[in-house]
Amino acid sequence: SATHINNYLECPRKFYYRNVLRLPEVKSPSLVLGTVVHDALDAMNRVIAHDHAIPGLELLIKTAQDVASKQLLTKAQRKDVLDHAIAVLEEYYNHYKRDFSLQVLGEYDFRKHGVVVASVPITGKLDKIEILDEKSKRISVVDYKTGKYSNGKKKLNKDGDYFRQIVFYKLLCDNASDFPYTMERGEIDFVEKDDKKGFLKEFLSPTTEEAQAL
Repeated sequence: SATHINNYLECPRKFYYRNVLRLPEVKSPSLVLGTVVHDALDAMNRVIAHDHAIPGLELLIKTAQDVASKQLLTKAQRKDVLDHAIAVLEEYYNHYKRDFSLQVLGEYDFRKHGVVVASVPITGKLDKIEILDEKSKRISVVDYKTGKYSNGKKKLNKDGDYFRQIVFYKLLCDNASDFPYTMERGEIDFVEKDDKKGFLKEFLSPTTEEAQAL
């Protein structure tokens, strides 16, 4: 997956322990925060996809509470994570609620497609698919990032993890023979409001050459 590749490029030993040996790890509160926020947004997207209507904020809060309650955290950590998650979700929802597209799919898992590139099986989960044009089947692939833009902007460079992740998604979409859509662009959606720049989304359109290089 894209995460496996990024782990290897950061440190082959990290890749070996985490992705080959699969040694058990305890999630840090920051990782749990990402899980809670992601699952709450996915719950919203699935309702939108099914009902073609924007649900209320209470759905996101209830989902966040349910997910947080199942995490291995101390009582104090759980409260801190949940308070932070709800604050982030409330700000995000209120900022974008008039702009949410009704043409979306929730989290999409490529494992069922059995994609193989250059004899290497590849897989991944897309946080959200936004359908740009139903007739031509053009889509935008969205990846949520819980951290602020100022902390993640370097990863948007051509050799950065976020850019590589979007290129990897193009590989998945282009090489899954039974996937009905064409990826026009990728979108890194910074869910947490940045102190200086506010809410930001970064749109990336990887080329075929960049996909071949990866």
